[in-house]
Amino acid sequence: MITILLTLLLLTISIEIYFRTRPVYLEVARKIDGPPVLLFLRCIHFLATLTHENTFRFLREYAETFRKSYRFYAFGRFSINVIRAKEVEIYLSANRHMDKGQFYKFFSAFLGEGLLISKGEKWAQRRKILTPAFHFNILQQFLRVFHEESIKLVSLLDLGIETNGQDVNLPPITSRFTLNTICETSMGVKLDSMEEPDEYRRNIYTIGKLLMARILKPWIYLDLP
Repeated sequence: MITILLTLLLLTISIEIYFRTRPVYLEVARKIDGPPVLLFLRCIHFLATLTHENTFRFLREYAETFRKSYRFYAFGRFSINVIRAKEVEIYLSANRHMDKGQFYKFFSAFLGEGLLISKGEKWAQRRKILTPAFHFNILQQFLRVFHEESIKLVSLLDLGIETNGQDVNLPPITSRFTLNTICETSMGVKLDSMEEPDEYRRNIYTIGKLLMARILKPWIYLDLP
């Protein structure tokens, strides 16, 4: 185990040195505003103390500070957080850069190589097959489902306001609405009619937390046997 950790440490340091000494790479990165680049040990400490909650807070604070898309750096890799609509449109409408980021590979054990993870020609073929399923005439068939789940959503929001005053934790409520709707429209399964509906929801949330934890910890990126 110690050998593996030392190997990963040396590899990470080598990658950082490599990227820091690439003039073209750094020149492009410097053209985009962003928070200061952390040294290796500070980067380790920063990532080790990240949680789901403060990660969201950091990203929102950076967005508020720069008020435009910004870059950040960790372990030899620059990433860009795109927050402006005009830039999002450029990325979403482009056909050249369709490869998914490195974090998408973490979803493969859970979702397989489907539309979310696939790329290139495979992605284009599957997207073409799936597109008709979202035609307006088809969505009309599920208006009953949307209506029923919307009523449940509003009821949960009302209950949250009555219980907690004006502060309502939206993610669990909206996630429940989304998952219920997707399961019934795409799979024909009505979660609320199952004996243990919350077990499936809890498992989905657990997977999400595990994936987020892995994304925040570069030292567990590798798929070890």
